[in-house]
Amino acid sequence: MASGISVQLPLTVNQRDGFYTLNQTLKQSVAQNLKMLFYTTPGERAMDINFGIGLRRYLFEPLTDVVKDKLRNRISKQISTYMPFVRINALELIASPDSNLLGIKLRYSSPGSRAQVLRLTPR
Repeated sequence: MASGISVQLPLTVNQRDGFYTLNQTLKQSVAQNLKMLFYTTPGERAMDINFGIGLRRYLFEPLTDVVKDKLRNRISKQISTYMPFVRINALELIASPDSNLLGIKLRYSSPGSRAQVLRLTPR
């Protein structure tokens, strides 16, 4: 019988873990869940329409201080609501002044794990 914490996304077939590849550590599972929180648009999850930070909604917003503060607050509120065991150590919004691109660097910790970094960068 396969053992793991959660299904790894994107789904990949892996007979060793069962049918799909599994996250083997809490660290992997927390990082994946944080990414899902960032990339999910509110209203997209049928059973909980409030879930998600919805980065796409900020796609064409000018990167003013007001917009960045709004995004910081949204990130903090969503993490405290849906992943209350995650402690935000630092949150940086890194704007590229000449291209209106935004990168996000989140330093966080969770129970039983040392501080981790999640980077979401524009491609």
